Amino acid sequence: MKKLPALILPVVLWLGSVRTYADNLLQALASCKAIDNDSRRLACFDAIQSPALERLTVSKNNQRTGQKPAVTGREKASDKQAANISEQARFRREEGKQTPPRGQAPADFGLPPKTVEEEIDEITATISQLSETARGKLLITLDNGTQWQQKDSQPMQLDIGMEVTIESGFLGAFFLSHDGVNRRIKVKRIR
Repeated sequence: MKKLPALILPVVLWLGSVRTYADNLLQALASCKAIDNDSRRLACFDAIQSPALERLTVSKNNQRTGQKPAVTGREKASDKQAANISEQARFRREEGKQTPPRGQAPADFGLPPKTVEEEIDEITATISQLSETARGKLLITLDNGTQWQQKDSQPMQLDIGMEVTIESGFLGAFFLSHDGVNRRIKVKRIR
């Protein structure tokens, strides 16, 4: 029972400090929001995010009394960085007003995006050359100049001058078939 007050007291003190910190944070946010200059307002918000919240409240008190707050080298660097960032943001905003969004002309604004022409799902060509690889796979050259090699080991009877169809499948696969046969072989393009 004697340990209970010893445990409760630190928790109560901690809760009181959290509330004080929250009040100070809200006051600091409100004072930053009232600043008109963009770079100074950004620097003010950056200072709130840092663990040095006390410096902000001290500088606020010094401003009330008319004293200038002491500025460290680190704060000067962060002010310079904030000014550069806000200058870049202003430049991007002005640039964005002058140029249309990427891929869209002002005349197309608000219209649904243009559809890309449909991809070719299949081609039909005639076999101009036919050979086998060392492993017994077919090597097929078509009259349009493309060359295809068989990937699977399914048997298929092909002849020179035969018209074949190559169609695309899932995950970049291609299949070769011809009329009169209810079978197809998996191929890959070589050339």
